[in-house]
Amino acid sequence: MKVSKVALAISVLLSVVGCQSTSTTSDSAQKPTNMDVQTQTETRTFQSIQPIYEEWEKTLVGVTSLEIYAPENYSDLQDAWSEAQEIYLDIEKKPELLLKDYSIFSSQTYAEAFDERIAVLENNYKSMLELKEKSDRVLADSIAQIEYLQFLEADKLFSSNYKNIYSQYRDLFNYVLVDELENAQEAQVDFLNDARELEVKVVREKYITPLKKQLKTLKNEDFHEVAPLTFSKASSQIELAESKIEASPRDKSIITLAVQSAEFELNHVRNVAQEVKLLASVEDDKFEQAVLRMENKLLSISTVVNNKDYRDLAIRVQSQKIIESISELKTSNQTVELSSEVDKLSEKLTLLESENKKQAQQLIDSDKRSQLLTEQITRGDAHIKSLEELVSNLKGKGEKALAKDAEPATENKAEPVAESEAEPVANESSSVDSPAPETAPEVTPQTSEAGVVADNA
Repeated sequence: MKVSKVALAISVLLSVVGCQSTSTTSDSAQKPTNMDVQTQTETRTFQSIQPIYEEWEKTLVGVTSLEIYAPENYSDLQDAWSEAQEIYLDIEKKPELLLKDYSIFSSQTYAEAFDERIAVLENNYKSMLELKEKSDRVLADSIAQIEYLQFLEADKLFSSNYKNIYSQYRDLFNYVLVDELENAQEAQVDFLNDARELEVKVVREKYITPLKKQLKTLKNEDFHEVAPLTFSKASSQIELAESKIEASPRDKSIITLAVQSAEFELNHVRNVAQEVKLLASVEDDKFEQAVLRMENKLLSISTVVNNKDYRDLAIRVQSQKIIESISELKTSNQTVELSSEVDKLSEKLTLLESENKKQAQQLIDSDKRSQLLTEQITRGDAHIKSLEELVSNLKGKGEKALAKDAEPATENKAEPVAESEAEPVANESSSVDSPAPETAPEVTPQTSEAGVVADNA
């Protein structure tokens, strides 16, 4: 028993000694690293941190839009940025904290803690940008659809339906986040169908529902009984407008025309019903006044149109006469307008003809100048050719003259003895065949030819 106690005490003692030696070794190994970190930290200043903070402050202004692409990354980014802001504000107030320990639970300085938060922020921000690029490419149609629903304010008109649609929309980004692109495409088809139904519902609520409320009001006032034909037409026009909206919910021009037509028919119902009620309120002995009022209205129209009175005719004929007068007046106005248009066109035609004549005269003048230039070029070519022939002739005659001058010199070198013996004969020959008299006649034709060329020029 004593042996076991002693062995136990020895083992405990050895373990304590081993822990102490390990701690000492670890501390000695960490000392260089801490010194290096301290050296690097000592070089940091508040001015080195400030531009980093300001740059990220600008970059993260619209970061909320990235949340849908990666919610977890967005949450980590916000946490890191919030802590970086707190650290920066502390350093801004007391720059000497830069090299101080950030927390009693950590050996980091304020500068190191700030750098660590910025690194986390940057990594998450880059990840979200990469996912955004990928999602924008895969889910382009869905993004455009949800933006159009927001433009229509679908969230205000049908908040419950919009929440369901937006939930489906967020699920699409989750598929892209885990790289399940096929599932994302399939889910996108369902989303687009549901979103289109909501789009049509919103457009119908904006344009058709007010028309149906007006029609219901008219029905409650018994207009469908007072003027059943015009009421039925107005109802059909509203249904037609609704069908056009369902077929083309984004074609504003078609929707506008359809709504205007429906509103026209609703006003028509009101007016017809009003006239019917007025006629119905007339007592049996007062129908003449109603007829006279109608005639007076027609008279006022005919007086304005052609200053005539058709009350000697039946009311139906009076209306027809007024229509014919208006048609004639319209035709007359058209004739005047056409005549004025013809005069304008005639003036334009006259101007065009004048310009055409000027251009034709310019063309004739140009042709004349071109012809004169052609003739001058032809004469110049002939002159050049004559000069070339003259130069050729002069060269030929010069060569012949040189050849003749060379022949006597050759004979004198070949027979020097005979020259002295035949001196009298040579004198006679020189007096008869002297080169000078022969050369003079040859020059005279050259001069005359040059004169002829000069005259021609």
